[in-house]
Amino acid sequence: MYVLVLGPPFLAGVSIGYLLFPEIEKPIPTGPGPMSGYMQREKAETRWKIIVTAGMLSAVNMFCMIFTSRSV
Repeated sequence: MYVLVLGPPFLAGVSIGYLLFPEIEKPIPTGPGPMSGYMQREKAETRWKIIVTAGMLSAVNMFCMIFTSRSV
């Protein structure tokens, strides 16, 4: 049951995150150099932040639904 509650807001949050940061999907030209590892790490960190933010959005939505269903 919680999958139905948590799933749509999570997917919406991930979709919005990828729309706001379209450069995440573009491949990084990985050549030898001092900055190649840094660019990959920054890309991975941005993906991680999007996933965590979408999870938090999903949890807030669930708590709001629980709160409003108990107050009725």
